[in-house]
Amino acid sequence: MLIWISIFIPRRAEMIMKGVIFLLIAIALILFFGIFFNKNIFQERIGNLCAGEANCFEFCLSNDDQYDQCEQYCSLNSENNNKLCREMYPDIFWAREKPVLSLPFDENAKNLIPMGETITRNGFVNSGIDFNWEKEVKILASFDGEIIYLSQRTADQVNAGVWDIYIGNGKYGVGYIELGAVNPDIYLGKTVKRGEWLGNSWHNGSNEIPWTMHWEFGYLSKSYYPGSDWPYLDKLCPLAYFDDSSIQRIEKIWNETIWDFKKDFPYICNTIYFRRSE
Repeated sequence: MLIWISIFIPRRAEMIMKGVIFLLIAIALILFFGIFFNKNIFQERIGNLCAGEANCFEFCLSNDDQYDQCEQYCSLNSENNNKLCREMYPDIFWAREKPVLSLPFDENAKNLIPMGETITRNGFVNSGIDFNWEKEVKILASFDGEIIYLSQRTADQVNAGVWDIYIGNGKYGVGYIELGAVNPDIYLGKTVKRGEWLGNSWHNGSNEIPWTMHWEFGYLSKSYYPGSDWPYLDKLCPLAYFDDSSIQRIEKIWNETIWDFKKDFPYICNTIYFRRSE
């Protein structure tokens, strides 16, 4: 009996080990061929529509039920760095981690109008921060990213002639609203680095502190306006994202800001944006 047990147990263990190895090899083969054929299936199903970039973009935007297919196509073909796929699904191509922001100017503003206040917006919530200067200053990129929107307002729009810029990086975006001028070397689709010159502040006609810019930060979403390419940001309070130097500088600006309604809106981010960092 003892001899039989000593022979049987090692053989059984060997058989089990061989079975496990066979199973692992089978799973690996299934995954390999599954990915291979899956890629071919999506390429075949979307085919030339997505291979033609612009057609893929328009196709996916106009067919909501195809979004999953298009997203998987973009993911499977990320090595192509398809620009329009990147615009639709930026997380595939850009960094996913939290960005580090810097203030969009070197010269400190004279004052700021805080996020979340409702005084200057006739009861509507201010979804960004308004910076004001006594002279024209250069506006700089707050983080690395791609210019996803660049447009000068026309005569039929509010504050005609000003420029609006949005920079995207992954799921995050920054808006630089109402600039008086832009750097002639920037263009839609250009990749910019943090600190790169984007344009200049805008003279709004005020006699006291006339140079201004509206700045906002948040999660990128599809366009808020139907038929428009104007980006929509789900706004966030930027304080948790600023580097240490920028935190010190914006707190100094706010502490020195003289504003009649500061007691009603005592923070840089107020009301619905108070501590809204995610």
